[in-house]
Amino acid sequence: MLLIIITLTDITQAILDLPTLDLKLSVRGVWFDVDCEQDKRIRQPPGKNEWIQLHADQVMT
Repeated sequence: MLLIIITLTDITQAILDLPTLDLKLSVRGVWFDVDCEQDKRIRQPPGKNEWIQLHADQVMT
């Protein structure tokens, strides 16, 4: 019978070895604080109760 012992250090190292992603999100459109079309970076992760104000009659991409 083979006995395998996994320690907390082994688990932590396995998690640290996983790849990470660096995502940057932005939305292009007309914003309340400017008169022209502009890209606005979206903060990730968003803060608690943080909302992005968008114009309901504008197209955002």
